[in-house]
Amino acid sequence: MRVRSLVLPCLLLLPACREEVILSDLPSPGGDYHAVVKDCPRQGSSFLSGDRRIEVSVLPAGRFEPCNTFIDAVFQFDAYAPVEDLELEWTSATALRAWHPGFDANSRPSASSSAPSNPVTVTFGPAAAPQGRDPG
Repeated sequence: MRVRSLVLPCLLLLPACREEVILSDLPSPGGDYHAVVKDCPRQGSSFLSGDRRIEVSVLPAGRFEPCNTFIDAVFQFDAYAPVEDLELEWTSATALRAWHPGFDANSRPSASSSAPSNPVTVTFGPAAAPQGRDPG
């Protein structure tokens, strides 16, 4: 009977391992879009593998979509762990800058998708160095 009492809690927790987790939701300055950072199960991964990825979706305000889908997003890309190293910055109402040290040599993520009529410009690169003040 002891085994049976442990099986039920384990089965109840398994779906939680597969669920997406929203890590951040960054609205654009004009409020028309938002960048959502999610911790997602990797598409096609085994149910028990725990293989995860970080997904960034740029969506119209008020819209959300599940991991591993590209329906309402105007732009989407994969980021890398640790997510704390991910930089997202809205530079205007329709321009987003994204950077992670794990991006490839061309400062790009390994995978990205853009809607055909994407109104948001996404650029990849580190933040510009602050301009020094003239001491004189």
